[in-house]
Amino acid sequence: AELAAELAALATRTGATIVVEQADVSVLSDARALLERGAGLKKNGAPLSVWHLAGVVDDGVAPALTWERFANVLKPKVEGSLNLHAASLETPVDRFVLFSSIYGLLGSRELTHYSAANAFQDGLAAARARAGLPALAVSWGTWADAGMAHRFGAGFEAHVNSTGMRMVPLDGGFRALAALARAARRDLCHAAVLPAD
Repeated sequence: AELAAELAALATRTGATIVVEQADVSVLSDARALLERGAGLKKNGAPLSVWHLAGVVDDGVAPALTWERFANVLKPKVEGSLNLHAASLETPVDRFVLFSSIYGLLGSRELTHYSAANAFQDGLAAARARAGLPALAVSWGTWADAGMAHRFGAGFEAHVNSTGMRMVPLDGGFRALAALARAARRDLCHAAVLPAD
């Protein structure tokens, strides 16, 4: 909540109106209420957008995983995005953006459940696009010095490099964000975009 307030204050300086709401989108009623409140706040034809940025990493190879660990990772991504999708059928949105991961496309033996959760999001975006609904899955590459992978330590960067990818440096992040801005333009609808190096 503290970080959300700080970001809201920063965005307000640009002239934006920011409202911070607390909800658990893995609960369908919360997702519905959130979109309804968002629609009620729209002014002057402003677009209503869903940006789903949830993620939990609980790394482990398949034999070490339990159903509880699977649920811990899948709940925010799979249930959250599916509930927002269902809510958007009742309260239409102009954009529907899911922050996915390159591991949903490439897989990972250490992140099998995380890979599955992100593959689901890519599939949901593709299904929405086929149905003529706004859809974009952003399959981010691995960020250096920040993001969820940062906690894995320096050895993880060597692992990423061994796959033929490089981690996205923060100082190169502006290019990735520019790609995101282009992909999220209102007149474009993609099933997936991959900002990675």
